[in-house]
Amino acid sequence: MGDHDLIIASYSLSFLDMQEALLKMDRLAKRQVILFWFAGNPSWEKIRAELYPRIYGREHVCHPMSDVLYNLLYSLGIYVSVQVLEGTNLPRIYESMEDGISNIRESLGLSDQEMTILSGCIWKAWGEERDRGLCWRTPQHT
Repeated sequence: MGDHDLIIASYSLSFLDMQEALLKMDRLAKRQVILFWFAGNPSWEKIRAELYPRIYGREHVCHPMSDVLYNLLYSLGIYVSVQVLEGTNLPRIYESMEDGISNIRESLGLSDQEMTILSGCIWKAWGEERDRGLCWRTPQHT
């Protein structure tokens, strides 16, 4: 029997061994485990998917989505109840273009040389307060 009545993992499931992490949470919970995770790619994964080939010369592999977690739990004999939450979009709004670029640089650990690639991928699109953000150029297909 577990040590905790309830275990909550909210957008924190980026484990190298997802199966072991899920089994550990299940072992430690007396009553229930609640997982909040993505059904689609969040904005920062889309940014990485766009930038990785240009900066690192390789494809970015996104974290597994909720369907993978569901199927993994099912294969482990853990039958879950799924509830889709509406209105949980997590947009990033920056005070300035520089703040946004600085955040991306820090999260990707970019060098000065790699920053020149990043600068070529961004264009500015500022509007109403709710629409403010960084936009990405769509690669031109020839």
